[in-house]
Amino acid sequence: GGNRAAIRAACPREERPAAKPNGNFLPSGRETEGGALFPRAVTAGLSFPEFVTDRPGVSPEAGADPGVRRLVRIAFAASGAAFGLLMYLLYLREPAAGAPVWTARIPGVNAAFNAATTTLVCLGVLAIRAGRRRLHLGVMILALVSTGLFLAGYITYHHYEGDTPYTGAFGPIYFPVLATHILASAAALPLLVTTVLLAASRRFPHHRRWARVTVPVWLYTSVTGLIVYAFLHG
Repeated sequence: GGNRAAIRAACPREERPAAKPNGNFLPSGRETEGGALFPRAVTAGLSFPEFVTDRPGVSPEAGADPGVRRLVRIAFAASGAAFGLLMYLLYLREPAAGAPVWTARIPGVNAAFNAATTTLVCLGVLAIRAGRRRLHLGVMILALVSTGLFLAGYITYHHYEGDTPYTGAFGPIYFPVLATHILASAAALPLLVTTVLLAASRRFPHHRRWARVTVPVWLYTSVTGLIVYAFLHG
């Protein structure tokens, strides 16, 4: 017993570094520099993402980025203006006179764009979950193109034809679906623009957070658009 005590006294046990408030076990004197999660001496030569090391103006622990708020304000302002213009074209003006014959085909084409967008968004989600980033990027760009073509066709059609009234027997089903579709569309536009701008500016942590909201709203808008088309033109 005495020998063991003497050995312990001669060979003290190495102490574990104290836990810091952020949960990192870092030795004393090696805390963050300039908002970096790890000191530059540790991260030098390593391929940490910028948001994990010392990107200027970013706090990795809080996820704060002053540029994100600016992007969100721009996206919501532009989307609000676009949605207001769309509501004006739909409900506050008379349709243009002399609609071309081909405008009657636009709803069917737009339904195809809606179906394509739904499929592409689902494929894009599966691709990123599988870690296939290039495929995800390509598929989501196609989804954006499909959405843009749908929006162009939608504006063109309603410019000439105005609002399409529903006169069927399923009004109690149609009108709630239409109302939620309009609300989802109003929300989807700024969400989509914000999510795309965050990806384009390589703010991928923020992009992922916004995408978790954007994707369900985007899909709901596309699917209910198909349902509304089926009611009106089925």
